[in-house]
Amino acid sequence: MPAFVEQARSAGCINRFFVDWAGGVVFSTMRGVQPEVDTLRYRKMAEQAGARATILRAPQDVLVRFGAFPPVSAGVATLGARTRAAFDPAGILNPGRMTVQA
Repeated sequence: MPAFVEQARSAGCINRFFVDWAGGVVFSTMRGVQPEVDTLRYRKMAEQAGARATILRAPQDVLVRFGAFPPVSAGVATLGARTRAAFDPAGILNPGRMTVQA
């Protein structure tokens, strides 16, 4: 994790961060003025480090374009859809909160 944080700082993607060592989580703020470019770059760095970058707070246009969670493989997406359908067959619990609406 220290190497990832240093890489993200050196790349200019983050300026402030908090590390939760027990959960292996980095909470950070992005300082870029190009949120779309910086989001893609930060997510790519996380993926290369074997991690995933989730957006907790961003302008609405960034959330709509990228979704809160990074893309997953087709198999994981299918499993997630089947799990949601099993627990929420009517699709009323937080629609659109965990996935990008098609």
